[in-house]
Amino acid sequence: MVVASYQPTQPWQHILVPIDFSLTARHTLKEALIRFPDATLTLLHAWTLPGERELGSQAYYAHWREHELQRLREQLTNEVDSLMSELDGVPDVELVLEQGAPCDVLQAYMKRHSPDLVMIGSRGQPHHVSQLTEMLLCEPHCDLMLCRAW
Repeated sequence: MVVASYQPTQPWQHILVPIDFSLTARHTLKEALIRFPDATLTLLHAWTLPGERELGSQAYYAHWREHELQRLREQLTNEVDSLMSELDGVPDVELVLEQGAPCDVLQAYMKRHSPDLVMIGSRGQPHHVSQLTEMLLCEPHCDLMLCRAW
């Protein structure tokens, strides 16, 4: 399903895919790679670490935090590479990691970068809409595509 403010007049060039590497998010990424091989894809992953508020100013915590962030980036890069290896043509893909709650991170990123389209997964449960989906539907900053996971 596509929610568009106006009738699209040209192909979407910059597509944002919020990703948490759930099965639903993986399916959405795969759809984006197949449907929009010529677009620039940005994969946005929001992250938080335990103890940030309490221990964030401690030197050992900062070192541990950087190590964990590097590990997360490597893990996500491997996941993306694995998904893209299944496809023939690979579009331009950027992986962005930002700290914070998913809704806050997505909203801030959309305001800064103005993507043409945001693609998110839907589990197809009619009476349960995720907080992220609800936020995007209530405050559309760009076109939105909901992809059914199955």
